[in-house]
Amino acid sequence: MAVNDWGSGQGQDRGQGQGPYPGRNWRKVLFWLQKHPLPAVVALLVIVAVGVTMLRGRTWMSGIIRPHTPQVVAFYQSGWTDLDQGLPALKANYQHIDILSPFWYTVESDGSIRPRDVDPAVIAFAKQKRIPIHPLFNKGEGTAMLTDPAARARAARGIADIVDQNGYAGVNIDLQPLTPDLRDEFTAFVRDVANRLHPQGKMVSVSLFPKVGVPAQVTAAYDQRTLARYCDFLMLMAYDRHSTGSPPGPVAPADWVEENIKWSLSNGVPRHKLVLGIATYGYDWHDSQPGAQTVGLKEAVQKARATGADIRYDNSTKSLFFSYYPGQSVPRNVWFEGGDSAMQKAELARKYGLMGVGIWRVGYESGYFWQKLEEALNRGGKARH
Repeated sequence: MAVNDWGSGQGQDRGQGQGPYPGRNWRKVLFWLQKHPLPAVVALLVIVAVGVTMLRGRTWMSGIIRPHTPQVVAFYQSGWTDLDQGLPALKANYQHIDILSPFWYTVESDGSIRPRDVDPAVIAFAKQKRIPIHPLFNKGEGTAMLTDPAARARAARGIADIVDQNGYAGVNIDLQPLTPDLRDEFTAFVRDVANRLHPQGKMVSVSLFPKVGVPAQVTAAYDQRTLARYCDFLMLMAYDRHSTGSPPGPVAPADWVEENIKWSLSNGVPRHKLVLGIATYGYDWHDSQPGAQTVGLKEAVQKARATGADIRYDNSTKSLFFSYYPGQSVPRNVWFEGGDSAMQKAELARKYGLMGVGIWRVGYESGYFWQKLEEALNRGGKARH
């Protein structure tokens, strides 16, 4: 009802007995409540539950009230060269981003929090464009922040204080690597952080390794089922199937990505709490030897152009690759993720009804990448105006 409905037009006649009188309506409601106490109590409980849910930022109703379109979580670093700088890319492509997660804090072993590259310009821009910031907290040396109760409490309290002081909308917990014996301690830490932030209406997410095709020594510390109970979403880092320590190969082969989505969904992660990680980078190997160099998407494309190499699409893995000869007889092999390959992964997020996708990271990508991503997510081209 408009604000002035009671003070102009037809509302002026109500004082003369023409039209409904609000006091009578309220008496009818009270009379009905007296006659039907049980439905009234049920309705009151539902209203309170919804209100508490909205206040605390919890997501138990997400299966019913879900975003109409997949969400895009964009991870951020400042970058070091013209081909990977984050802020120019953020300003050019912010309209595609629903949550910005900058790599800004490290949790030290004693539970203290060390800031790293926190950029006031990014905070100001995100605030201007109304993009929620969920800073990423990674792990420093040691593990006492998990095994020592005092250090764990200090870390959880420090994270909550940083969120409160800076007006962040949430956090991403990305503690890696962790050994299998830290499974319970890591889960307890995430629970402690969530218990501090959820009452403030803040969100908590965890970045974790995929389970299929990854050694248990790497993945066993991340109890996806239980973490999903405490978190608002989990970011599945479905990339680096081949990386610096392996021979050349696709960074995120589509069949492997899909297998890991299915594993998470069948092992207790609700689809509305799963975000599929998509890379905007790749690796450059010397022939078939391990020891690759990381290359961002824009850098890979520029390298192919400079060397006259043809970028090809491997249909079996939905990945991009090329080879080039840097003044020597032995070739270098580049596998990377770009717009066409990202589109295939984003379509998997839609296929399985996931919360959305997570992009690692802003600065590596190109305009074409965002174009193909939006096509795959079917969000009408832009999520934010």
